[in-house]
Amino acid sequence: MIDEKSKIDFLKSIGCDKELHSGTTLLEHLIGTRDIVKERGGSEYLQDACLFHSVYGTKKFNHQSTTDREKVKSLIGEKAEELVFIFSMCPYPRTDKIKNMYRGQIQQDLLAMDEANEDETDNTSKVRLNTKLGKLFEQHLN
Repeated sequence: MIDEKSKIDFLKSIGCDKELHSGTTLLEHLIGTRDIVKERGGSEYLQDACLFHSVYGTKKFNHQSTTDREKVKSLIGEKAEELVFIFSMCPYPRTDKIKNMYRGQIQQDLLAMDEANEDETDNTSKVRLNTKLGKLFEQHLN
């Protein structure tokens, strides 16, 4: 079992803490997506898949942080890495494609990843918007 710090350290070593994603860093987005699945009771392998879900890039997010599937497998396990790889290849928008292309647990896991990914991106956008609106409101009051 690889500890959380080793996983985060690897993500930092491949630049996820410097790459921008949805108004934050890729690392913050990955952690946020993982946290959503964790709050929803997702399994440990699904949480790990969410933590790494776009390190190979995706059809929507074109930045590729790594191509080293063996290293990723060594950190999160084969089952989680397979989900990461499939997620990276799935055309966007994903939901209908996942429903049509996959069945069973893989389908459920990919749908959970996609929903958490979209929810995290939406939440981040709302926070940014609320921050901007709050600053505008403060400026108006002063």
